[in-house]
Amino acid sequence: MAKVIGIYSLAALLLVLAGAQAATNERPENRDELIANCRTVSSCMALLDTAMPADGYGIYDSDIDDIRKVLKARFGDEAKYALIEKAQGDDPAWQNFASAVLSGWGDWKESDVELLAPVLSKDSGGWIARVLGDIGTEEAIELLVADLRKAGFQSQTGWALYQIGPKVLDRMLPLLELPSNEELPPDAPYTEGWHVVRDLLAEFGHSATLVADNWIAVALDERETTSRRIAALRGLSAMNGYLDGRTDPLHLLLDSEEAAIADQVYKTLVATHDPFVARQYAEDCQPSNIRWERYRSSFLCIRELSEFGSNAAIAGDLILPFLSSVNAEEQLYGIEALGLIGYQPAIPEIEKFLSSPDWRQVYAAVRALGHLKSRASVPLIEEATKEHWQYRVRYHGKNTVDLIIRNQPYTEDLDSLQTVTFYSGFGNYDNLFGYDEDCGWNVWEYGDAETLTFEDAEPVTEVELSGGRLLASDEGEFGGELSWHPDGGEPVVLIPDNTYNIFPIEGGFITIHGISHISINYGFAAKVWRDESGPWQAEEIARFTSVGRDSKRLGPETFAAWTYPQPIIFKADGIIEAAQCDYAARPENWKGNEW
Repeated sequence: MAKVIGIYSLAALLLVLAGAQAATNERPENRDELIANCRTVSSCMALLDTAMPADGYGIYDSDIDDIRKVLKARFGDEAKYALIEKAQGDDPAWQNFASAVLSGWGDWKESDVELLAPVLSKDSGGWIARVLGDIGTEEAIELLVADLRKAGFQSQTGWALYQIGPKVLDRMLPLLELPSNEELPPDAPYTEGWHVVRDLLAEFGHSATLVADNWIAVALDERETTSRRIAALRGLSAMNGYLDGRTDPLHLLLDSEEAAIADQVYKTLVATHDPFVARQYAEDCQPSNIRWERYRSSFLCIRELSEFGSNAAIAGDLILPFLSSVNAEEQLYGIEALGLIGYQPAIPEIEKFLSSPDWRQVYAAVRALGHLKSRASVPLIEEATKEHWQYRVRYHGKNTVDLIIRNQPYTEDLDSLQTVTFYSGFGNYDNLFGYDEDCGWNVWEYGDAETLTFEDAEPVTEVELSGGRLLASDEGEFGGELSWHPDGGEPVVLIPDNTYNIFPIEGGFITIHGISHISINYGFAAKVWRDESGPWQAEEIARFTSVGRDSKRLGPETFAAWTYPQPIIFKADGIIEAAQCDYAARPENWKGNEW
C-alpha cells in the first residue's frame, strides 16, 4: 500500500520524479485516450476504474501527466476533489493513482491540508506528500515531519521536506530523541529510529548549519532534559564537516558526569571532525595486522580519520603503524589517509611504496604524494611510473607530477580512469581502471610479438600429494579458499579466498584467486610451498587489476590471467607485462560483443 520510493541518493529520486515510467509488466497505458470523450467527472472516474491495476505500487505510470491535463482542463477543482476522495479510500491502486495525479496538480489552498491529511495517514511516504510540500504551511509541515518517522527520508515525504527548505529543521529535535535503530525491537521498521533525520540533515549540507547554534545551546543547557540534549548532539553530528570551529564549546561536555552526554558528545566531535578528538580517535584505530583478510574493521575508522582532513594531521604519527601492517590493504589505507590529512613527516615512508610490486600501492603512494604536494618526490614518482606495466599508472604518475610542479591542488582525472564502480573514494581499488574497447576476438600480443588466446579449459582444483591433497574452492560472493587436507587430519586453510586454478611449478604451486560480485572485483596470484617437514607457506606474487578466473600456462614458469582491462603475464617472482589486444587479428565482420 505504501508508496515509498527506495533510492540510493537524492539525485536518483530527482530522476524518478522527473520522468519515471512504469517499471513493471502490464502497467496501464494511454488512459488519457480512454477519458477523451467523457463529459462528467463521475463518468471519467468510472472509465478509469475499468483500467485500474490490481496493485498499489509507488509507480508513476507513463500516462499520469496526460490524464492530469485532461481532468484539470475539463473539470478543474471538481476533478481535484473527486481524486482526493479516491485517494482517501481503501483501494490501494486508486490511492496510488489519485495521489500521483494530484502530486503535480498545483493551485492548492491552505484549507486543502485538512483533506490531504487522511491521505498521507493511509499512505505514508506516498505521492500526496509532494502536495503538502507545495502548500508548505505550518500545518502541512507538521504532517510531513510526523510522517517522516514512518516513511524515512528516501520517500516522497523526505523529498517534500527537503524542498521546503531548512526552516523545517528546528522541528526535528523531537525525532532526534527517538531510540537508535540498534535499540528498537526486532520487528520495528528501520525508519522508526532517529536515523531518519540524519539523512535529511546530510542532504541539506551546509544549509543545515542554520540551526547549529541553537542546537549547541540546547546541548550545553543543563536545564534541558538529557534526551533533548542528546538529540541536539545527534543532529549536530549529521552536519559533519560544515561546522568548522563552532563545536569548540562542546569540548567541556567530554567531562560530563552524565555518561550518556559524554558518550554522545565524543561521537559528535568525531563526526564533525573536530581536531580536539583526533588523537583519541586515532589511538583506538589501529591495524588488525592479519594477512589475506579484506574489509577489516580498521577500514571504517581509518576512513573516518581521513575525512578529518588536516584536522587529523596532529594524529599522523598514530596512523604510521598501518604502513607496516602485514595486511596489504591496511597499508593502502594508511598511505591514503596520511596523504589526505596532509601529514608531511610521512613522505619518506610513503615514497618506499613507489617501488612496490603491488600496483595499488604504487598508485596510492602517487596519490598521497600528490595530496602532500611533495616536490622532492617528483623524480621518484617519475622513475616508478614512467615504464610501469599498467599504462594507467603511467598516466596517473605523469598527471600527478604535472600538478605538483605547477603547485596545483591534487585532483584525479576520473575520465582517464574510466571508473565503473558503484562508489569511489577511500580504499577503493576494485574496477579502478574500468574497461577498454572490448577485444572480444580474444587475441592478445605479448613479449616479442607472441600471441595469446584463452580457450575453455577445465581448471585444476585438486592436487593429490603424498600425505594429503590441495583443494581449491570457489563460492562466489561467499568466498572460497585454498586448503590443505592431510590424510587423517583436520583441513588447514592456506588462503581464505576464492581459488580458481592450481599450477604446479618447481618447488610448489601457483594459485589464482579473487572475486567479482557487484562492485567488488579483484584478483591475485599466489605461490604456495612447503619444506619436507615444515608447514605450508603462501605469499602473494602478482596483484591483478581485476579478477582473473581464466588463466593458463605459457611456459614452465610463465602464466597469463585474463583480467580487465588487459590480460596480465606473470611469473613466480612477479608481473612481467600487460598483454595488448591484437587488432590485426580482428575479424573483418566484427560488430562487437553484446553485453
